[in-house]
Amino acid sequence: MNRSQLSQISGLGPSRIRELLEHFKSIDAIRIASKEDLSKVKGLGKNSVNDIYEYFN
Repeated sequence: MNRSQLSQISGLGPSRIRELLEHFKSIDAIRIASKEDLSKVKGLGKNSVNDIYEYFN
């Protein structure tokens, strides 16, 4: 998996992708994160959390 995979998720731009990667350190960690874990990322709202979670699950 690479960073471009995150850009395919609706509503995620470069700054949110950067925040996700700074928080989780890898795309694999993002992929296995729970909705609760995702909601702890600065700048992510409920819709973005749901979109990310649904994309990987």
